[in-house]
Amino acid sequence: NKSTLENFHETLRQLLKNLTLLNRDEKMCYGLTMSQCAVLESLNQHRQMSMRKLSRDLGLTMSTTTRILDILARDKIVTRKTNPADRRQVYVQLTDKGLKLAVQLEQCCRSYARNILNCIAADRRAVIIQSISQLTEAVKTAKNRCCKLL
Repeated sequence: NKSTLENFHETLRQLLKNLTLLNRDEKMCYGLTMSQCAVLESLNQHRQMSMRKLSRDLGLTMSTTTRILDILARDKIVTRKTNPADRRQVYVQLTDKGLKLAVQLEQCCRSYARNILNCIAADRRAVIIQSISQLTEAVKTAKNRCCKLL
């Protein structure tokens, strides 16, 4: 009989493994990487963000965010504008092409979520959503308490 900890660990490992399959070759809807999708989602939600705020929102370094944005800017999905009063401050926003792509991505993600939800018995959905929400908060709380890499 598995202990609660062993059962939780194995269940979490399987969930992460299955979610990682989405990221296996770093491709998702419309040929974007997972990181690029995250940028589009953030910018679609906030419309315009400073580079610093976007980096914090994504949990990435400024240099990593810059590399992602370089590709999105090259593909005319985002634009970057410098604050004339403080040239160190750069703001990012979606272009019209980027906004259309973000809407398509949102529809794709909602469809995927719907497909997952349809695999869960209707009378269990609210409990599962509440449990995932609680798990998410626990992960946020515990994330700084994991073993440190040497």
